Amino acid sequence: MSARANDDWGRAVVRCCVTLLLYVLASSVPGHERTSLVYGSIDSGTVAAQLATRNSTNYHLLSSDNGSNSSQPSDPSPLAAVTVTAPRDGNHFVNRSSRDAVGEAPYDDGCDHVRANTGVVNQHPRIADDTQGNYVKFAILLPKKPSKNRDIRILSTVLPVIEMATRVVTAPGGLLQNLRIEIDYRDTQCSSTYGALGAFDIFLKRKPDVFFGPICDYVIAPIARYSSVWGIPLITSGGLTEAFTLKAPHYRTLTRMMGNYHAFGLMMREIHRHYNWTIQAYLYHEFDEKSGRGFTDCSMAITSINRAIGGNETSSGTFDEETAKYADYLRLLRNIKKRAR
Repeated sequence: MSARANDDWGRAVVRCCVTLLLYVLASSVPGHERTSLVYGSIDSGTVAAQLATRNSTNYHLLSSDNGSNSSQPSDPSPLAAVTVTAPRDGNHFVNRSSRDAVGEAPYDDGCDHVRANTGVVNQHPRIADDTQGNYVKFAILLPKKPSKNRDIRILSTVLPVIEMATRVVTAPGGLLQNLRIEIDYRDTQCSSTYGALGAFDIFLKRKPDVFFGPICDYVIAPIARYSSVWGIPLITSGGLTEAFTLKAPHYRTLTRMMGNYHAFGLMMREIHRHYNWTIQAYLYHEFDEKSGRGFTDCSMAITSINRAIGGNETSSGTFDEETAKYADYLRLLRNIKKRAR
């Protein structure tokens, strides 16, 4: 075979390959755009995985058959209106592209919940388009574990109550029967770092209509400032510190459901005046300064009391209830009895 024949044969092969490639591209289903979701651990700062998915991960409250971990959404009930959204993996936060992928098959992550549609909120018949004014998002910011042994304000106790309440009000004849409610939650760990990151993760996924929580003062402070700028109400049973009483300019959207230490200080002032007490001593729990855990609730309450009472002679002794021994309490009592009864 001559060199010219070899060249002609090579050109023919190239033409066939190009034609086949164009055919494959032309026959592909349009509208499928891949967008990456990178999960990076907050603790280690390393990238755990990179996979094609949509902009958010929504979990509907549907149980799997026989406890199986199915990733396919079940046939939605026309009356169901509650969607629970959670981070895919604990403390992993996401870096999203600016567009949603439409029509992708759900990613099977082995989650016990049945995965519903992810990404665009109006793709699933159970979730309505927020532009029509009938879609509400609740953001729950609470610790997964209690910061104090007697505190029950954690995700495992509060979240089920909110879920049941939303089902009641969105049921036929309910107060919000025409609304669809999504519940998105994060574990704040009672940390100003992780709590703030959780709030931003929820906000960037889709702006919530209300924050429930957080409850820890050091977490409330930054998130309440952000929510004031975002125009999002923040409702909490915490935030008793006197600083939160000053609504402007940082805490305009903050609503506290309980009393506060300022009112407690005013009550103590009236008690001192009634009994003509002029000398007082306080013995209370305080974290070790080296622990980096900030001030305790007791410390913040005592500060408000001293500010309300004014110039009375006061003395105090502190202990860390997590590490203090019996001998430590005896020593504190012997010292404090010299200055007060």
